Amino acid sequence: MKTFLKILSIFLSLVLVFAGCFWFYCRCLRHRSFMAGFVDLVLKIQHRSDKFTSKEAAEEYIASKEEENKKDVVIDKARFGISVREEKNGSLQTFIYNGQEEPKATVFYFHGGAYVNQPNNQQLTMAARTAKETGCEVVLMVYPKEPVYTCSDAYEACSSYYLEYIEKKECGKIVFMGDSAGGGLALGLAECLRDAGEKGPEELILISPWVDVTMSNTDIPKVADLDPMLGTDGLRLMGEVWAGDLDPKDPKVSPIYGNLEGLCDVVLTTGTWEVLYPDTLLLKDKLEKAGVGCTYIEKENMIHCYPICPVPEAKEAQKVIWEAILR
Repeated sequence: MKTFLKILSIFLSLVLVFAGCFWFYCRCLRHRSFMAGFVDLVLKIQHRSDKFTSKEAAEEYIASKEEENKKDVVIDKARFGISVREEKNGSLQTFIYNGQEEPKATVFYFHGGAYVNQPNNQQLTMAARTAKETGCEVVLMVYPKEPVYTCSDAYEACSSYYLEYIEKKECGKIVFMGDSAGGGLALGLAECLRDAGEKGPEELILISPWVDVTMSNTDIPKVADLDPMLGTDGLRLMGEVWAGDLDPKDPKVSPIYGNLEGLCDVVLTTGTWEVLYPDTLLLKDKLEKAGVGCTYIEKENMIHCYPICPVPEAKEAQKVIWEAILR
């Protein structure tokens, strides 16, 4: 027993030493919270995989998602502590948080996932928290995914549902919000609605948006090794599959190549440790040149989509996002 206690004591001491050193590294050398550093470390150990960095691994991963992406998403609606109802319209599935007859605003939330993954826990939670914090209605758009569907299918499904939704009920202020791939889809759909003369969003909230699937920005290699989550070659292939018959530089696929003039105000967030950071900077410049109001939030040493992650640094961005919805 004494030997066991001695070993346990040594183990706990080593854990405390490691935690102290890691805290010092995070706070003093990287100037971010312990939790942000911990999430980064966990992602480096567990999350990042060859599917984002290798074309061959990406091909296998996309193929493995085919059966899953033919099925509806199932979530535990009771765990959010807010009303959630589900709707199905062809290939599009939606979850409506805090549904109301006359909301102050309706947020259409397009989740990320490289156009191949269904919504994860962070995205589902962000939708619920946005509804709670603002008191508004949030419509989570679970759009059709590759390899079963392509970009054209998603645009048709999303635009049809959206236009029918705003026609049949009072929505208040209309907001499009998206993270990562969902941010690209939200921006592209806003461009298409404007071009078609249809009513579009009055606010765009883009969280680390994927706006150029070609991954051709020459500054991407400078930050690629810092990103614990995403890579380049695998993402590029996922974008090509998503494009289907369209050119990867078609604005529906890569909305950074579209006309940005006449769009509503944009809230744009990014971390500096992500492969999409260079394109987010480029998007910011293009929005400003197009005369579009842009509230830009950049966080040093933060990872992809940090505003929806469980880290203290997310709070500042979340506050700006929720205030933008209500303004």
